[in-house]
Amino acid sequence: MKAKTALFLYTELAGYMVNCINCLAEEKAVEVKIIAYPVNPEAPFNFDFHPNVEVLDRGSFEDDSLSAYIKQIQPDWIYCSGWSDKGYLKAVKKHAHIPSALAFDNQWEGNFKQKVLSVAARFLLRPRFNFAFVPGTRQVQFAKKLGFAEKSIKQGVYCCDVDLFSTYKGTKSRKQLLWIGRYIPQKGAELLWKTFLQVNAQLGNEWTLHCAGTGSDFEQRTQDPHIVHHGFIQPEDLKELIQNCTCFVLPSHFEPWGVVVHEMAAAGLPIVASSAVGAADEFVRNGENGIVFKVDDEKALKEALFRVMNSNLEEMKKMGQKSEALALKMTPKTWSDTVESMMYL
Repeated sequence: MKAKTALFLYTELAGYMVNCINCLAEEKAVEVKIIAYPVNPEAPFNFDFHPNVEVLDRGSFEDDSLSAYIKQIQPDWIYCSGWSDKGYLKAVKKHAHIPSALAFDNQWEGNFKQKVLSVAARFLLRPRFNFAFVPGTRQVQFAKKLGFAEKSIKQGVYCCDVDLFSTYKGTKSRKQLLWIGRYIPQKGAELLWKTFLQVNAQLGNEWTLHCAGTGSDFEQRTQDPHIVHHGFIQPEDLKELIQNCTCFVLPSHFEPWGVVVHEMAAAGLPIVASSAVGAADEFVRNGENGIVFKVDDEKALKEALFRVMNSNLEEMKKMGQKSEALALKMTPKTWSDTVESMMYL
C-alpha cells in the first residue's frame, strides 16, 4: 500500500513541532513535506529531520507554483499554520478535495476584531478546512466561533518532546528558580525580576533566578547578582540547568499556549504561571503541582513566589511528580495518532 503523504504549510518552525513531525514520519511511515519560513533569530533552534521529511523554503513559492507543487505531490492531508499567509489559504481552497486542518493557538477574547473575524470566517475560512487543530480548551471556543463543529475540532496541536525532557528530572535540591522564554514584553520577565528580588530579599537573598532565552529586550534585562542570564540554549543542552532548579515560573502577560510549560512539567518541575498561559489549563493544578496567579497581578505573583520559596524540598518533589504525570497526557505519539485520524474522512 502506498505510503501516506502529509503537507505542512508552516510559518515559523519550532523544535517541538519538528519532533512531532519526525514521530509521524517514523511511527506512521508517513512521507512529510514542509514548506516553512526561515528560522526566527530570536529562537534559533537547530533541527534534525527524519529521512522521510523534506523541508522547502516558503520564499521559493509564488501562489501559482505552490498550487502546482500540491498538485504534483498529491498529499493525503494538508496542515495550514494559521491564516496570516494568504497564499497558503488560496492553495488549500484550490485543492479542497484534500483533507485539511487549520491550526491556530488564538484564545477567544471576544473583542471587536475577533467578532468580525468569526462572522467572516464562516464564509471565507471555515469552508476551506475539514478540521481545526488547536492546543487546548480555550482555543476550542474560538474554533466554534469560526464555525467548526465539535467533531471537527482536534486538540493537542502543540506537544513537547516528552521523552527528552523526562530525562531532565535530577534532584532539584538547590534554591534556584527558572524562567525560559523570549525577552519580549509579553513574557512578563520584567515583572518577574522585580518581584523575585523583593521576595528574595525578604528571605535573606538565598535564592537565584536563572533565565534562558534571547530577544529584542535582552539588552534591557535587569542585572543583579541573584539573577543569571544564560542567553539562548538549545533544548538538548538545558539538562544541567533544569536539573539544578526547583521551580519554573512563567508570568506572561500574553501567552496563547506556552509549550515550555509542558516541557517543564515533563522535567518534573513545579510550575508557577499566570492565568494568561493557555497550557496551564492542562499542566498546572493549583496547589497540587504549582500555582496559577491572576495575570498582571504583582501582589498575586509575589504571594506565589513566597509560597514556593518557603516550601520544603519534600513538598516540591511531590509537586514535581504530579507535573510528570500531567505531562504524559500529551505525547508525540498521541499527536501523530490525532494527525493520522484526520487523514481518513
